Amino acid sequence: MRLQAALISKAAYEAVGGHDETLRICMDLDLAFRLFMNSAVAYLDEVIFFYRKHDGNSSRNEELRLTENIQVIEKLVVQNKTAGALLGEKRVAARLAYRYYRLARGRRKHGERSGARSAITQASRLRPLSLKYRLYRLQWAFF
Repeated sequence: MRLQAALISKAAYEAVGGHDETLRICMDLDLAFRLFMNSAVAYLDEVIFFYRKHDGNSSRNEELRLTENIQVIEKLVVQNKTAGALLGEKRVAARLAYRYYRLARGRRKHGERSGARSAITQASRLRPLSLKYRLYRLQWAFF
């Protein structure tokens, strides 16, 4: 979900409060969620632009990208009481759990034991029946 090629009216932009300047990477995702929840949108299923990835991209910081992504999804559900029902509570929990899992993997890779355990615990709380998350949680308890 990219907003780089979006046409957004000033009124719609201002109605949702514009960009959240506290975010460094996911401010476009946050804005998109708020626009989608509060405005009529049209989607073009065709390539409008190309996104160039390089070492200088701020989105290369996986820890920051994942933590902000989690923050934005949680903010969406808290601020829009209908979002969970509209998107599906299980789907939202699955998306969050997966991001926590990826965050845990990255932290484990960098030797951040406590942070890895904390993130995998969050993933398994969101998806308590997921054997994958429970297994990693058990395995990483001794890491």
